[in-house]
Amino acid sequence: MTLSGWLSGTYVLSSSGTSSLSFSILPDENENGPYFTDQDPSGRPVLGPGCPVLVPSGVLATKQRAVLLVALLVAAFAVGVGLVGRLAGGAFFSTTSPGAAAGFAGRVIDPPLPAPDFTVIDHHQRPFSLSGHRGQVVVLFFGYTNCPDVCPATLGQFKRVKLLLEEQAEHVQFAFVTVDPEFDTPQRLAAYIGPVDSDFLGLWARPDELEPILRAYGVYVEKTPAEESPTGYWITHTSSSYVIDGEGQLRLQLPFGTPPEAVASDLRRLIAEL
Repeated sequence: MTLSGWLSGTYVLSSSGTSSLSFSILPDENENGPYFTDQDPSGRPVLGPGCPVLVPSGVLATKQRAVLLVALLVAAFAVGVGLVGRLAGGAFFSTTSPGAAAGFAGRVIDPPLPAPDFTVIDHHQRPFSLSGHRGQVVVLFFGYTNCPDVCPATLGQFKRVKLLLEEQAEHVQFAFVTVDPEFDTPQRLAAYIGPVDSDFLGLWARPDELEPILRAYGVYVEKTPAEESPTGYWITHTSSSYVIDGEGQLRLQLPFGTPPEAVASDLRRLIAEL
């Protein structure tokens, strides 16, 4: 596991079940980045132990960084390389390595688990329920409209994936769930999502409704004051996407940066199951 700019390290889990971790603190490279990611040997961001997060290095104070790093390192030892989240009711879900299960590029939820259902408002101000999209593949991403990097990049990736799917795209619903409902009104979501693709949906819930959804999907969210932000804060959040099949089963977790071609291939496999 590599935490660029803050900590460099290696986590090893042997076949005998023993584990080891070595790391060293590294200086930040510049005032705006790099980012904190889990990476594979090629340097491509992937999902690692604990909640997958992408954090601009300028966001967290030194003390806050240290606390976050310690927490993540403890989590890595506690759960090993496969465990990545917890669903409603306390059930953990785990993943395989990319490509290890039936040729999927995303991280496979093994075994598949029922995706926690929820009902919110879409950016057209219409009710949206996850269970109402049975028979479609749903791709969920949690972000916010003032996000300077991960969120617009992910939406751009989704757009590319949709183009690659061509006519099969009608079987997929891409949905962006805001983690900043006090700022991201449905109207603001419409202005943000609409220009990207008219078929994409921005989803909004009241803060008290959003919290159990975040807990159910194991989504990490932390608001940090930042003078340079237009809203006065940045939000550190889980950067991966969740893929739910036509039967409402959570099947894949897509790390930030997964190539659109690979995502499209995974979605085609799930579409073929419909």
